[in-house]
Amino acid sequence: MKMVYISCNISVLSEIKEILTKCEMKSWQVIENAAGKFPTGDPRMNDAIWPGVNSIIFVQPSNEEKYKSLVEAIKEKNKTLYNEDERVLLISWEAIDFIYKEEE
Repeated sequence: MKMVYISCNISVLSEIKEILTKCEMKSWQVIENAAGKFPTGDPRMNDAIWPGVNSIIFVQPSNEEKYKSLVEAIKEKNKTLYNEDERVLLISWEAIDFIYKEEE
């Protein structure tokens, strides 16, 4: 199972949620108001010098097919940027354990 970390400008969070729904992601969590800096674009530190914030989304795709569709959807989103501050960052890794509910 993959674990996916997505970070984006809060201004595109609703678009990312639409992508998650379209890609049939059933398990994800959002952390809002995260300060930070991406490799490109301006920092978002929520202060007078660097206004703005990011959102962080953790996603647990249920299978490899859905994972690949999510990655492709984010790549496509990044091809249609208005400016560099709208770029979406995605990082993934293998999840070792996923405990939610005991098997019956």
